[in-house]
Amino acid sequence: QDPSAATYTRPITKEETRLRLDDAPSAANLVRALSPRPAAWLELGGRRIKVLRARAEDVKQPTGAPGSVSSLEGDGPLIACAAGALRLLRVVPEGKPPMSGAEFARSLR
Repeated sequence: QDPSAATYTRPITKEETRLRLDDAPSAANLVRALSPRPAAWLELGGRRIKVLRARAEDVKQPTGAPGSVSSLEGDGPLIACAAGALRLLRVVPEGKPPMSGAEFARSLR
């Protein structure tokens, strides 16, 4: 890249890092773009959860309201989106160390 052609941009705001659960692939892309810092996040059960790794999953039927947990099976909780679902694979719950999605799912049971 030519350094003389480089430009600066404004800092990313906290609101821009919040996961919007309209579309699972877009949410997974935001997680990938912001990991590890500043990290995408969502609120789950009133707690802020930073999401370090996630995978979009295609679901045939609606799995609940966007932002609700539709499954605790597999390698992490499945979060419903308006289109598809988001599997949380690595998270940092508020006040806790980073953990796998499976560990986090066990803590939600």
